[in-house]
This record gives sequence, structure tokens and C-alpha cells, in this order.
Amino acid sequence: MSLSEIRNVVLLFSNPVWAGASTVPTTIIRNITALSSQVAYEQRISDNITTLTTTNADTLDGLIQGLLYVPDISGNAACDKLQYDFIPPNVTRRNDLPPTNYKLIALAPWFNMDCTHAYLSAARLDQVRGFIFYKSNNSTNKPQDVDSPVWSLDDNGQWKTLNQFPVFAVPGLKGQEMMKQLSLYSGNVSEIPHGEEITELYGPNPQDYVRVWTELEMKNPSNMLALWTFFLIAIGSLLVIIAAVSLTMHLIQRRRRKSLRVRVETGEVDLEASGIKRLTVPAHYVEESFPLYTYNAEPDIMSSSGPPTPSSVGVPASSRSVRSSRSRNSRRRAGDAHSIVSDIRPPGSIRSKRSSLAGSVDTTATNFQPKCHICLLNYTHLSTVIRELPCGHIFHPQCIDEYLTQNSSLCPQCKHCMLPRGYSPKITNGMVRRERALRKLRGRVDLEEPMVDTGETKIRSWAKKLFGRSNKSNQIPMTPVKREDTPLEANAVPSSAAPGGGGSAITLPVEAATIPEESAGGGADDGHPMQPAPAARSSRPRRKKPRRLSTLPTQPEDAEMGPVGNGRNSPSSFARERMRAIAAKNAPFDDPDAQRPKWLRALGHIFPALS
Repeated sequence: MSLSEIRNVVLLFSNPVWAGASTVPTTIIRNITALSSQVAYEQRISDNITTLTTTNADTLDGLIQGLLYVPDISGNAACDKLQYDFIPPNVTRRNDLPPTNYKLIALAPWFNMDCTHAYLSAARLDQVRGFIFYKSNNSTNKPQDVDSPVWSLDDNGQWKTLNQFPVFAVPGLKGQEMMKQLSLYSGNVSEIPHGEEITELYGPNPQDYVRVWTELEMKNPSNMLALWTFFLIAIGSLLVIIAAVSLTMHLIQRRRRKSLRVRVETGEVDLEASGIKRLTVPAHYVEESFPLYTYNAEPDIMSSSGPPTPSSVGVPASSRSVRSSRSRNSRRRAGDAHSIVSDIRPPGSIRSKRSSLAGSVDTTATNFQPKCHICLLNYTHLSTVIRELPCGHIFHPQCIDEYLTQNSSLCPQCKHCMLPRGYSPKITNGMVRRERALRKLRGRVDLEEPMVDTGETKIRSWAKKLFGRSNKSNQIPMTPVKREDTPLEANAVPSSAAPGGGGSAITLPVEAATIPEESAGGGADDGHPMQPAPAARSSRPRRKKPRRLSTLPTQPEDAEMGPVGNGRNSPSSFARERMRAIAAKNAPFDDPDAQRPKWLRALGHIFPALS
């Protein structure tokens, strides 16, 4: 809130008592400046105005108007004599104004602290609506601000609140011009400038008043400023909140990325096996860590005249070994088929130990795998060069090298991770989000599984927990039963021999269900053979919707399945197609976040938790 403009005009006031004391006081006001601007004074000051105080102003956004005059300080003789050095002697005083109670605005020079106090005291008695000060100089610059020492009255600024009217300051040259015009319009009609013309035009009474009327236009830009300030504060607060949330999310995501990277390096999390991100194995690690062998379909019969076995870079000869058929057959007889697939052989295996004791090193390999799982071509006995993975599966070096270094880091058969220990790719926020979602899903599944148990199962589990053993009273011991019409050898299922003479036959015993002797026949007093239990009534099978099968590409019918040549340096187009198909079942190769819209990716950079 401040003074924006000062407008000075000349008004004609009729004397309310010139018709006699018995008449009703009336006043006729005419704006001579508006009717004839050439014969009256007019001034507008709209720049270089300083608002010193707005205490008790009539309005903060409108007009403050009144008759302009100079307060009378005759009570202070020193100031009364000193003031005429700065103002004309015939300026308009309070006695020169109409007797009617008009609003007043005071004007005075600021030249002495004591005289300024005297002017302010006189103005308080006259109950003015505003006060205009000016410095006694010819400056046209804007007066100093209210905090400047030039406006000090040695009262610690109490004058700003003590006077119940607003105070303003104008440049010295403008103030002197106003004071000069105020001295010209202080007498009767015949003494003012253009008095004769005013008399001819309006015919006023000689006792009428022609005085200067001042309008102070107040504007309150603080409303707009407050609105903009509110918007700026709101926007600034919002930006601060966004920055704080974004920084917090970045710190949290950074901690989660670090935690996931540590778990990946320690082998706790397999990104590709979990379907999070497809990875590839470094080429130098494949060449240095996965040995090469010559395929041998009969490991127990070593040929001294066989071809030389290729050496494995960086791997001692004593560690290049695989399991013998004897140890493999014994494992299969034991029924430990799962360990055959998922076991990782230590550097010193049974084969290497046996070869070392015999004084020679066996560098041929066979895992009862007659063909490569990638190109589906058969191995040639004592001719084909193969590469063995730590999980025990063998492939052509050309096939497995390109598969591991360009397609996937998992074994094509058992999906075991081939990445080196302590290796971790660049962890992104998308990987963290998908891994956390996978852990939450597994947690919900683990929590929901016990709820599926029936009441009887729950009772048994409780009894096992309470008494340390399960309730076996209702269990019937099972004993083997030998069928008379079928030889024992019929229960063994021979495995198919490898084409090209690879591998020995393995027999897996088939376990037959047994019946206890007590229930095999009738009781002692029954005499009737045990009748078979009636078959349970089969319910009508529910028709299911056929599912779409996802199969891997196979060799065309007219393709030859012969052995691959040793001189081949790259896999065939069919092998590459199978590589892509096998790897596509593991995890997406490209980051799924890169397929999202750009605006969503940009939002993910600001708020990582939303990415």
C-alpha cells in the first residue's frame, strides 16, 4: 500500500454564510479546472513519491481527498519565524478555508526537527486526512525511504504511530511548486489568478472561496504481491517436497541396488533364472574355466591310439575330467537322478583321481549325452571335441560358446548359472522392482500354502510337533510282492543306447506296491480268498481348454543328423535359432523399462520407486 498519484485542482466554494445568519448554510462547489483548465491550476504527480507511513489512512486502495493548506504553528515562535524562509507568507492557512467542516490535507517543508514536530502537532489538532512533506531543495529525485536517517525525529520512530494520519514525501521541486500555487489561491476571488475570467464565467460572490483541492490516490499492490507471494511459496514448497521425496527415493533405491548386487555376487539371487534379466557370460571366462574334451562313448575302454585331446586354456590337465560310466550307473541304480542333473563336480573328481592313480590322465569325456542339445547333432566317438560345463552337460564348443556369450548365462539343459562367482551386472531400478515383486509373490505363496491343509493333515502336523513323531497307527507296512508270471528282469527299463556306440545301458528298478500278509488272504476263520476292493466310481472328466504349446525348433525331416565336422568355427542357422528359442524361455534380453513411454521413463528418473 502506497501513494501512487497526487492530483491538484481548483474548486469554487460558495460561502455558506454570505446570505445572512438566518439562512440555512449551503455550499455550491464547482470544479473550475474541469470546466475550464486554461483559467485554473492543475498538477499531477505520479512518480518519485515516498510513503513514510499509512497509519490510520481512510483507505489503502482508493482516494484520500481534501482542501490543501499549511498548518499554523504560531504557538512556536522560533519555528513560526523560521518557516518563512522556505514558504511564502500568504500561503493558505486554516483560517483561509471555508468555515464548513471540509476534509483537510496538510503541506509543509521538512527543514527542522522541532518545526516538523510543530507541524505534526498542529495537524493533529486540525484532524487532517493526510500530510505531504518535501525537502527544501530543488531535487526532482525520489525522496529517501522511511528507514533513512533524514526522516529521523530523535524519538525512535514514534512519530509514525503517534500521528493518526498517513504521511508522504514528494521531491523538493514538486513540493515548492505546490506551495507556490497554495499561496496564489489563498485570497478572495478578485485576487486569485484569472480572477476576472472566473468572475465573468461563473459570477461568484466576492466572499466565495477559490481554493486548491488535493486528491491522493492510494493503491494496494500488496494484494497482487501477496497473491504472487502465495503462489511462489506454494510452488516453492511443492518443489521442496518433490525434491525431498525424490532424494529419499533415490537413496532408498541406491541402498536396494547395493543390496541386490551383493546378493547377486554371493549367488543368493540368480537374475536370469528368476526371469528378471537375461545375462551373458564373459568370453574369456568361458575359454578359461570350461575345459575341452574329446568325446568318448566308452570311458572304461581307453584307446591308446585315439586322436590327441585339445588342451583347455588355464586349466590343469588333472582337473579336466568327467564322471565314469561306472559311477554314473551306480548313481542311477541308487535313484539319485536329481543329483545327476544339478550337481557341480569339484575339480578333483572320481575320474581324475582314478587316472592319477593309474599314472595317466584321462582327457576324454562322456556324460551319456549322445548329441548336442543345441544343434541336435550326434557326437562321434573319439573324434568330436566337446566343452563340458560345471553342471556336467557337454556341447559343441562352437554352440555353447556363442550361446553363453551372446544369448544366455544358463545351461541350456539344467538352467544352472554359468556366471563366475562374484560377478554382477549393472543393477537397475527395474531389476530391483521386479526382484522385490518376485520375493513378495513367493512370500504370499509360502504363507498361503498351510491354509490349504485339511483338518486331518493339521492334526497330524500338530501331533508331530507336540510329540516329536507322527501318528503311524493307521499306516500299513508294505512288503515286496513277487509276481509269478513275470520275471524280475521285466521290471527293469533299459535306457536307449547312444547312436554311434555312445553310452552303456542303464536299468532302473521299478518299485511295486506291496500288500501286508495280514490282508493278503482271508482271516483264519473266513476261508474265502480276499476279494478285490470295488473300483471307485469315476466322475465325469472335466473338459479343459487346450493350451497352446511352446516347443523348441527341431531339425527338418530331410536334414541329416550326422556328426558335425571338427573344422566348423560357427554354429549353423538352425543352432542359432534354437539358441534364441532356448534363451527366450529364461528372461527378457532387453530391459522392459526401455519399452515404456518417454514421459513415464522421465518420471521414473525423478521418482525411482515409480519406474
